[in-house]
Amino acid sequence: WALTYDDGPSANSLTVLDALDARGIKATFFVIGSRVYENPQILKKIVDSGHQIGSHTWSHTPLTSQSTEQIIAEVKWTEQAIKEAVGLTPKWFRPPQGDFDDRVRGILTQLGYKIAIWDLDTFDWHSMSDPTYDLAWIPGNFSVWVQNTTSTVGHISLEHDLYDKTASKAEEAMDIVMKAKFNIQSLSVCLGDEQPYAEQVTLPKSNPVGGQEGNGKSPKDNNGKTPAEKPPVISANGSNSIKNDALLSIVYGLMMMLGIIYI
Repeated sequence: WALTYDDGPSANSLTVLDALDARGIKATFFVIGSRVYENPQILKKIVDSGHQIGSHTWSHTPLTSQSTEQIIAEVKWTEQAIKEAVGLTPKWFRPPQGDFDDRVRGILTQLGYKIAIWDLDTFDWHSMSDPTYDLAWIPGNFSVWVQNTTSTVGHISLEHDLYDKTASKAEEAMDIVMKAKFNIQSLSVCLGDEQPYAEQVTLPKSNPVGGQEGNGKSPKDNNGKTPAEKPPVISANGSNSIKNDALLSIVYGLMMMLGIIYI
């Protein structure tokens, strides 16, 4: 199981990092170049703790809306910021909003990158813009996922370490996955790539405190019950699956364009 966190590094990344390190498990952080420039010391702490980092562009702009020149600039600026901060050049790349096509894939391949998407999305970023979003839905999703999974190939889950609210729930999610006895590793290790950088660096593997199961407990709500899964607020293709409100969709789109919220 690959736990992945997008849109940092930020001060809230440290909340996630401390929880990971306390449990002896490794994860993957897809970082935004402009935030690397602002918080190089936080990125260094993530790398020094043995976690994987990947590129998530400079400004978090959907790549299919950009020219080839703009895409290259987004990628190379981020590459330079990461290199200056920690001396590494990631080979793994996550396009903002999971937005890519054959043209984008071709550009990234030529630049030496592999695309990493996800199959389990917490939609936790909605907590910053939707007043009806219950943070208990984040660990609630993980509870349902570990109970319902029948796959033998594992999962890549998506959370965000940019916001304090979402970062605060990462710890509960980790414990749920550990309690279910999944083998938590960085994304590249899960995908059979133990050298995720252009430099010859081999990632350490997880060594869970207390064994693979750890000391995880399912989160409980105020009634002592495990919270139920939250139906996605926005589906994978960007359509609203709960609130069929065109105006709300427009507002979300504008907020993403202005950089107020990120996915």
